[in-house]
Amino acid sequence: MSYYYEENNKWRRIVAGALVAAAVLVITFKYLQCGDVWVKWDSERVERGDVATLWVRVKNCTDKTMEMVVVKVDPVSPYLRVYSEQNMWSNEFYIPKLASGAEATARFGVVVDSNAYAGDHAVRVIVAMPGETRVYESKIRVV
Repeated sequence: MSYYYEENNKWRRIVAGALVAAAVLVITFKYLQCGDVWVKWDSERVERGDVATLWVRVKNCTDKTMEMVVVKVDPVSPYLRVYSEQNMWSNEFYIPKLASGAEATARFGVVVDSNAYAGDHAVRVIVAMPGETRVYESKIRVV
């Protein structure tokens, strides 16, 4: 083999490796930039007898419109009662349609019983999207 042939293949391998690395970075960035469910409390702690606010943001990271996304918050602790901003008698929030790339935020009130013990109390956040259901647990500290 000639020196020219080996040097030419070396550059081809370098260019091919760079293209593969760039493709991996683009694909990784596309999937990592979209955090499709986000859960946040209005405060890190709450006093007995007070109401805390819990926000659940849902983002459609697909390229299709999602129909009827349901966000439900169930109290794990018996000292918590949850209600939706949409309906004070329900712990579910309905998002009828979510376009590709769009996001919606569900808001919940979490009532802390006046007899609650000091410490962490949890809720279970369930997000039902077409073809998939995700479950998260989130805690708030009662003082």
